[in-house]
Amino acid sequence: MGAFGFAAAILAVGIAGILYKANTFILQFADYNYVLERGVFNSNVDSTAGYLNMGLWIQDDLGALHGDQDAILKVIRENIAKAKPNANPVGFNGAQKRMYELFYALAGLKDKVKVLETGPGSCSHYLLWDRWGLEADMTAYEIYTKMSPAMVEERKKRNDDSALCRMERHQRSALTVGDDGDTYDRIMAVESAFHYPNRSLYFKKAVKALNPGGKFIMTDLLHNGNNQQNFLWKALWQYYWRVVITTPVENIISIDEYTRQMEAAGCSDLEVIDITSISLRVFYEKIDENLDIKDLDMLTKWFMWFNSHYVSGSLRDPNENRHPMKYVLAVCTK
Repeated sequence: MGAFGFAAAILAVGIAGILYKANTFILQFADYNYVLERGVFNSNVDSTAGYLNMGLWIQDDLGALHGDQDAILKVIRENIAKAKPNANPVGFNGAQKRMYELFYALAGLKDKVKVLETGPGSCSHYLLWDRWGLEADMTAYEIYTKMSPAMVEERKKRNDDSALCRMERHQRSALTVGDDGDTYDRIMAVESAFHYPNRSLYFKKAVKALNPGGKFIMTDLLHNGNNQQNFLWKALWQYYWRVVITTPVENIISIDEYTRQMEAAGCSDLEVIDITSISLRVFYEKIDENLDIKDLDMLTKWFMWFNSHYVSGSLRDPNENRHPMKYVLAVCTK
């Protein structure tokens, strides 16, 4: 081996070592990103609340529209039409409660309906619903299979007693929905279905397990199918999806493909609404404005800042084709 070949080999080994270290760091960061999601670094957040979602950053009282889907979706669309970056006064805790209020009102949880929620990581929102008046018969499938051990332990810590939550809780996969012959009036997934392996199969099983006239309600993360980034940025974003937010490759799809999958599952009266401007975008804006993470090393702190700042900046870009992510509300009837 000549000097050039030896140097090339050394360089290749060095690059491989750097990539290995970077991948290890990213995997550790996925856990820190979960800490970021919980918002415990931010003084605007009640870190004991345990509400786990990006938030619905609107001020309208959706509880007053309980059970009226048309009126609720009209309010959502009106807020999207007037949404402006960095112009939302709602705090983290209020926005996250508002997201659960959206599900409470759309599902009609004040009524005697049989409900299955897949993927809840905390019991706190059940206590919230209970305070608002919960007459629904609630069952929850908690799914930890796509989360790191640190995420699993943190979510377990934040689970309250099932009796207090007034729900039946099972450690089982979303892909087992309906396998026991049970049927439901409502099936819900609050910002969790993007984690599920074979999400399109989950759609089919969920719709099949609905009673006639039942509703399937979700908020979900999607890829922007119109994104015009170059090959390198696309590859990096796909890595971000798979590793940092633990999304199977088959779930990195556009809104159009997502809609087709739900229609193929048997959804009728389907509404898939892009609510990025009143949810995901504002969430990252607030992180970018208030990032203050204690007890983390400088490299990790910098990387988390870069993560929130870059995502926030991308989502604020007036050219929506550059946005890497979409956050949708999906509602359908059987």
